[in-house]
Amino acid sequence: MPAPRKSAFSSLASTGDHARLPDALVEWVKAQPGVQGDVRGLDDLKDGVVLGQVLLDIDPEHFRLVASSASNAKALSENWVLRFNNLKREYKLVVRYFEDVLHSSTAALLTPNLQLVAKNDPADSDDEVCKLVGLVLALSVQSGLKEQHITRIQSLDEWVQRELMYSIEQVMSKVRPADIREEVEGDDEDDEFYELRHEKSRVMHDKEALQFVYEDLVEQFNALKDEHEEALGKLAESEDKVAESTVQADQGKTERAVQTYKGEIDRVRSELQKTENQLAEAEQVIERQTTLLEELGRKVDDLAPRAEEATRLKDQMDEYRHASEKAKKQENVIEKYRKKLEEAGETRRMLKVR
Repeated sequence: MPAPRKSAFSSLASTGDHARLPDALVEWVKAQPGVQGDVRGLDDLKDGVVLGQVLLDIDPEHFRLVASSASNAKALSENWVLRFNNLKREYKLVVRYFEDVLHSSTAALLTPNLQLVAKNDPADSDDEVCKLVGLVLALSVQSGLKEQHITRIQSLDEWVQRELMYSIEQVMSKVRPADIREEVEGDDEDDEFYELRHEKSRVMHDKEALQFVYEDLVEQFNALKDEHEEALGKLAESEDKVAESTVQADQGKTERAVQTYKGEIDRVRSELQKTENQLAEAEQVIERQTTLLEELGRKVDDLAPRAEEATRLKDQMDEYRHASEKAKKQENVIEKYRKKLEEAGETRRMLKVR
């Protein structure tokens, strides 16, 4: 029976196949010049404070909103909800960097489960934070300062470089060039942004994992069919031998041969019945999996336009907010000129009086 194949989504910076990847990512983070404090392991990255420092090294203007997380380190260490909100903000800015600065589509990227990271779940949080750090790593080697970041990676140990290359390749296999979008400023609703992407990623992941299970079941089904046909062949062969022995052998030998072949026939028939039962069960499982695949396909199709519409509305809101900020700035400038004109008029009146 073929071994189950692993989902391509779940391999994104996964610790399952690359046991040293977490240590390599920690070494990379420690090598960043903007990182303050002692980073000993993945647990030191799960509040988002250190990752925020790394992001500010990559692009201080784009990631300026994460600068405040360092001052809230104590509060973040005591409250997982605050950590969750901080991680969602950072994740949103990372995705926006891929889309708005690097002009790459992120639709196929798996969204890390940031709630598990924020809660420091003992079972899964390490794998999830590796996915988040992997996104930041891939972003750094494509940023405007990519030469510096690549040089910094090349200064690390060879085993670290190999693990980092694996992580980068996993991310890059999921992003592709996209239509250039207008850059906007503003702060989207982090909760809606994260939840929508996370739900879409989860459904896509489930669909792909189920697809692999379905294909494995089809292979098993075909193998059972082959066994069934082979058993039918053996049964026919045994029956032929019984008939042949009846004609050719003497009565005593025939009786013994008949008993022997009857036992063989009974055994083959038992195997045949077993394979028929397994075939029936496999057909039922395949039918259920096919139904689940169709349902997941409909969910993905339903979430895709909702995600696009949500992104469009958020972009539109950002444009309005940006226009409003520009209008306020213009009002302030006009007000300054008005005051200067009033002061100039007052000065002229005072001069005339003198």
